[in-house]
Amino acid sequence: MSQEQIQVPKGWEVKDLVDVIQPLENGNRPKGGVSKITEGIPSLGGEHLNYNGEFNFGKIKFVPTEFFEKQQRGIIKLNDVLVVKDGATTGKTSFVNESFPYKQACVNEHVFIIRPKELLIPKYLFHYIRSTFGQKKILEKTRGTIGGINTTFVKDFPIIFPKNKEIQKKIVQKLDDILGQLEEKKKAVFSIIEQNKEKIDFFEKNWLSFLIDSEIEKHPQRKEWKLKKIEEICTKITDGEHLKPKITSEGIPFVSAKDLKENGVDFSHVLYVDKSDAEVFRKKCNPETNDILIGSRGSVGRICIVNTDQILGAIESTIKILKNFN
Repeated sequence: MSQEQIQVPKGWEVKDLVDVIQPLENGNRPKGGVSKITEGIPSLGGEHLNYNGEFNFGKIKFVPTEFFEKQQRGIIKLNDVLVVKDGATTGKTSFVNESFPYKQACVNEHVFIIRPKELLIPKYLFHYIRSTFGQKKILEKTRGTIGGINTTFVKDFPIIFPKNKEIQKKIVQKLDDILGQLEEKKKAVFSIIEQNKEKIDFFEKNWLSFLIDSEIEKHPQRKEWKLKKIEEICTKITDGEHLKPKITSEGIPFVSAKDLKENGVDFSHVLYVDKSDAEVFRKKCNPETNDILIGSRGSVGRICIVNTDQILGAIESTIKILKNFN
């Protein structure tokens, strides 16, 4: 969508995102990683950002204080917008407000810090990037086998906003109110689920037995139903290519976990491999119509049925394939 195609209300402006923000920042970690560091300065990664725009500090990690003091970028400040830059949760966005518990903190190499210029108030930028439109634009910019964005994702990314900051503040307040109410309703639902956890767990473990008993009661002839393990009814269970393939601009689709959707394989942002590589990959994993694909890493549990006759070059190693049920 070009800026010329966007209808701008009077008093509003449309610009490219790159023109209204300061240079993107992401952090890094000391050599050897941080797994053995138990104190110092908190270092946030993608796993610490929540989909509701807040944070999860349950398993916080640290970098040494002396390492932090030498950093020129990736230092978290009040009103920063943080965006996951790679992996299965690319685009997940959180906002650093007054309730952020650390006086000093940083991000690691998997998170971008985005700060607006004077044209925008930070919370407006946060809501815009977290919106359906913003997340769709990020998805369009996602590249690579495991999925991710680089610093160029803010280019050709139109953002529309009122020039008057007081109007921006009113919009932010309205969104905060509405989203706050939704969050409270979600918490109420989760509370009910938690209160009935034992009953729900029991049903989840026994739902198949309930279903079979119900069907047998309705249809006595179904007493011949059998309960079997998955490997007993599939002709093949495997995963895809473990080596990083050579990606081409066209050719045979190479499906990764991000391409698994409820209604089947989504080809809108799929990657490609050439025909010769595809033939090699398909010797191990040859997905066909009605095969079941399941995300086994990253987007664990994401599942879909292959609902196309299109030849798929390969399935990434993050996907398991259940083939031809008997």
